[in-house]
Amino acid sequence: MTGRDVRQAKMAFDRPGRLAPVLALDTEFGAFFAARAAHVPYELMDYLSAPDYMVLAQAGVNFLVSSGFSESDQADMKAQQQKIEMQK
Repeated sequence: MTGRDVRQAKMAFDRPGRLAPVLALDTEFGAFFAARAAHVPYELMDYLSAPDYMVLAQAGVNFLVSSGFSESDQADMKAQQQKIEMQK
């Protein structure tokens, strides 16, 4: 399994329009954040093995939680993610 498999499973599990109650705890956002921190394209995560994807995603989540990721930070990051999605 790969990171793409993990993301596709998450998308199949999620209801349309479902929002993560706390963005910092969302593993997909954790993976997105980890990719940004590593200065690599987020799409690279699709080609990692599922265990490697989950380790990196959880590392992103752990960092956000331990650093006190605030609601205003969440709004800013969500706006940035939406811009990226619109560019695809």
